[in-house]
Amino acid sequence: MSHQEIRDSVRINLLEFARTAFKMLPPMDNPSILDIGCGSGIQTIELAKMCNGHITAIDIDVPALALLQRKIKEQGLSHRFSIMKVSMLNLHGLGKTYDIIWAEGSIYAVGFENGIRDWKQLLTKDGFLVVHDENDRVEAKLQIIKKHGYKILGQIDVQHEEWEERYYKPLLSILANKKLPESEFRELRKEIDTFKRTKMGSIFFILQNKS
Repeated sequence: MSHQEIRDSVRINLLEFARTAFKMLPPMDNPSILDIGCGSGIQTIELAKMCNGHITAIDIDVPALALLQRKIKEQGLSHRFSIMKVSMLNLHGLGKTYDIIWAEGSIYAVGFENGIRDWKQLLTKDGFLVVHDENDRVEAKLQIIKKHGYKILGQIDVQHEEWEERYYKPLLSILANKKLPESEFRELRKEIDTFKRTKMGSIFFILQNKS
């Protein structure tokens, strides 16, 4: 089992929150969805299961994209996806707008305000942006959201304890029984130690473009 597959095997325990976030959006027939920073697509495939739309999944991690490609082929979903190696720093080349933009754990790479501001250009009128980010500076983030003309449809707090029980404890259990390359083991161990030290949690913002 690879490093990414280990993460995927426990990441599914948090999909409940993505489902709840998606249900806060109004029903849409055949929505166009852009998943920014899709990784190996745990949440991306879940989006396909929750609607009949077409999903454009972008990332710069080639092995993760290859894993996503393999998963959707195995599940007979290839016709529902466009998988592209695209940097989120260069999204203007996509050349279209989307009904829904989904971004789990990726907006930090461009900066929260930069993403909130710049991704509007990729949304249809009254389109939706769902961002899953660390739960720091929440009030400041809410002000940024309002500043750039979004309506807040809802928020979902994923507490530190939820991450611990659903993700990091199962991850530790797997690490105790799997032989990983030393570099990968050190990387995961460092992440877990940081999680424990910072008491990290996360938050979904479910937003609508109103300007």
